[in-house]
Amino acid sequence: MKHFFLFAALLFVQLAPAQGRMTEYLLDEPPVVVNDKQATLNKETQPCFTIFVHADDRDLEKHWVAYLKQKGVTAKKEKGVHQSIGVSLMAISADTISLFARADNAVRGCNLEVFVKRNGQFITAENDPNVTVNTRTFIKDFTKDYYTRAYAEALAEETKAYDKIMKERDKQMKRRDGLEKDIAKKSDEVNKLGDSRNEADAEVSSLKDRKRELEKERELLDKDMDLLNKESNANKEDMRPVQEEIDRYNARGEAGSKDSQKAMKRLEKMKKEDLKTQSAIGKKNKEIGKSDERLLDNDKKLNSAQGKADKLRNEREKAENDLQSLKRDLDNVRDDLKKSDENKSDQEKKTDRLKAAAAKVANL
Repeated sequence: MKHFFLFAALLFVQLAPAQGRMTEYLLDEPPVVVNDKQATLNKETQPCFTIFVHADDRDLEKHWVAYLKQKGVTAKKEKGVHQSIGVSLMAISADTISLFARADNAVRGCNLEVFVKRNGQFITAENDPNVTVNTRTFIKDFTKDYYTRAYAEALAEETKAYDKIMKERDKQMKRRDGLEKDIAKKSDEVNKLGDSRNEADAEVSSLKDRKRELEKERELLDKDMDLLNKESNANKEDMRPVQEEIDRYNARGEAGSKDSQKAMKRLEKMKKEDLKTQSAIGKKNKEIGKSDERLLDNDKKLNSAQGKADKLRNEREKAENDLQSLKRDLDNVRDDLKKSDENKSDQEKKTDRLKAAAAKVANL
């Protein structure tokens, strides 16, 4: 077996690749049977030897020429027939002979027809049994030689196809491993962005609560200010008749009278009360200003936190979309790997069948 494949490899190097070889027909042990028949040669019916070969006719004829050349015999094609006229081929006959060969297409291959002429007559089992036996052996050896090359080339091609499958499979496995790492990394990113977004949402919620508190505080300040303004207006209304009373005393020249002095004291007391109210209004205005500043500062923080939360939400959505895309890619790669494994298995079975058939041909 070892010598067979070494011989097959040498033939593969020495001979040109077969054209149109029907590799699928080589998977089973091919028949190597030589039959006798009558066929037309130069418009006349002559006896010949024929064998069916899983081969393209042109490829088989090319191999016939190369095989004869190895035996020291030249063949020239004339009118569709390869002719070797008056040649010495000891494997068939000690006398000079003429060989005529052609291949005709058939289902799953072609039929090789070989005519042998010695001493002016075409050989048959009846007129020359010894040369007939030698011719049959020669044709069988030629066919085995063809199959040896064909199987060597087929196995080389199938090995190349297998290597291609394995190379692609390695790429798919690396792609799968890379995607699994990317998915793990992206999942971690999605989780971290989710945590950050939750923190940002919590901050937004807290700032909104703070805003509501500040707005309530501002409302209370506005109410206090309204009360103070009403109190101030009331004070002014209360002071007006007293001031008018004093003005009347002054107009009558009674500014120093007891009633005038009493009115002056009431007005002074009222003014002091009003000053307290105005002071309270001033303080309240300051509180309102500070409250507005707190509201403005809180709004700035809220807008910033809301922007951050929106950005994190968008980033997380994008990361989730990227993660889903990676998972789809991984599913596709896993499907491709499954198909690749099936192709690998089919290719191994095909190669094993070729090797088994090639081994049987070598033993024929």
